[in-house]
Amino acid sequence: MSTPFPPPLEPVPHDLSSVQMGEGPPTLGELAKFYPARYSWEELKGFMRTGALTQHLETLDYSSENPFYRKDILNGLEELSKHTDRSATNYLVNVRLGWGTPLTTNNSPATSELALPRSDSEQQPASIPYFTSNISPDNVRIIYNDWPYSIPLDISHYVIWSRLPIVHPDIVHSSIRDQVHHDGLWGFSGGPPEDLISSPDGQLAIATPGTSAEARQHIINAGRHTHNFVVDHWPPELWEVAWFVNPPVGFGHTPAIPVRIS
Repeated sequence: MSTPFPPPLEPVPHDLSSVQMGEGPPTLGELAKFYPARYSWEELKGFMRTGALTQHLETLDYSSENPFYRKDILNGLEELSKHTDRSATNYLVNVRLGWGTPLTTNNSPATSELALPRSDSEQQPASIPYFTSNISPDNVRIIYNDWPYSIPLDISHYVIWSRLPIVHPDIVHSSIRDQVHHDGLWGFSGGPPEDLISSPDGQLAIATPGTSAEARQHIINAGRHTHNFVVDHWPPELWEVAWFVNPPVGFGHTPAIPVRIS
């Protein structure tokens, strides 16, 4: 499969004095002026090794500290009001993912999605009820996350959305079900070996500290399909990726944060 590269974005202007807050998803210039990164790539990976990445992002970005918060909410509600069913699920399905009735406008956020490359390998059989790395392109979307998280501008932030559950009883052992439903899943690809080790327990950084060796093996098994999907789309010789599966509420989704290896 070919790598889904970030959509074309205008570079950050050398002079930010003329940059104004606009409409729609923020530009790199807006982010640089109004919402500069608070964390480095190494800090983000450190948060993820202990399962704390989402807490750090949400603490900052879902609050009045974020200058784009009001603009994004208002834009979303305006788009949502075009539908009869004014629900968040309807907005997600129809506007962002394009899985429902298509909008008549040509500048919907759904148009910024990346077309999922089709693999020559065998696709996932219809009898499998959960997400795998060979999932049909009809059941998955990779879209650019236009919510302005406070991350360096050379790092992209995608979300992998699946019509099929990513966390499913067939692949999540009963002994770790409560933990996964609370913490989600996460992992790395393409980075140096030390990124896979957490401190202070020295174990694989795919679970919160104190998780037993047996439970960690079950967690690795639960996340293997997501890991393989990430590796297929962001080859580890080209990309370093941190990914995490949010706890299973609503549509299955996996934020993926890739940075190109220099």
